[in-house]
Amino acid sequence: MPQPFTVRSPLSAPGVLGTFDDQGNLILAGKLVQNGLIRPGSDHVEVPPGVTPGAFAITNNLAEVLDPAAARANLGITTTSGSGQVYPLLDGYGLLGATYDPGAGITSANTVTNNLWYGRCWVPANTPITSLWCATTVAGTWDTTSGPNYLAVSDDSGNRLGLTPDDGTMWATPGWCGAAIVGGPIAAQTTGRFVYLGASPKGQGSAFAMQFASNGSNFPAFQTGPGMTHRRSFNLSAGSGTGVPVSFDPTSYGTASAFLPLIGFK
Repeated sequence: MPQPFTVRSPLSAPGVLGTFDDQGNLILAGKLVQNGLIRPGSDHVEVPPGVTPGAFAITNNLAEVLDPAAARANLGITTTSGSGQVYPLLDGYGLLGATYDPGAGITSANTVTNNLWYGRCWVPANTPITSLWCATTVAGTWDTTSGPNYLAVSDDSGNRLGLTPDDGTMWATPGWCGAAIVGGPIAAQTTGRFVYLGASPKGQGSAFAMQFASNGSNFPAFQTGPGMTHRRSFNLSAGSGTGVPVSFDPTSYGTASAFLPLIGFK
């Protein structure tokens, strides 16, 4: 017997689009619009009693909300982007994405000055990347000469897409350290994708510390899944003094470890 499940919107103002019951029937919370035509209901496509059809569309088997405000009102949803999430990144932290939930790494910090740190991050469809932010627990004290000091974003093949300004003082206050990407936002794409977010803290003193998930051991099952090769996190020792490269191989670059840095984007 099929297991019932709910269809939700991936947009910034999500809501329930409909449900599949345990008989495999699709019950929509709005009109079914396919290729621009409103299709009438049937035994397997119906509007639940008491719910006014909203502005929903299904194109190429993908459901989306055309009018989020109307859809929320029709469904009785009063929350916005945090609907369905325990502690949403956008509403709770102002971030559109991050390498992991900030609550998952609150006990692990490490002295990391001069190393390069990378974490793989999911970017939802239709989401630009305007600025980058790295979580720190102990402020850095710049030696005034070492560099570069910035955050970087690379695509899932390791090609660098953008950098924040080189600023040795960016680590001076613990918390979220970062800035807008030089040259403007990284354009959104119509499909979700992975990117790599990198941190280059240089000359920040022995006390400087970033926030991490897990620890320095390498757990292969943490890095990749069955049949996959792109690792979730890796780092380069202090010997890498030139900053984030223009390109790298995500399957072999640096040293894999479970020290996953907390880096997010807006």
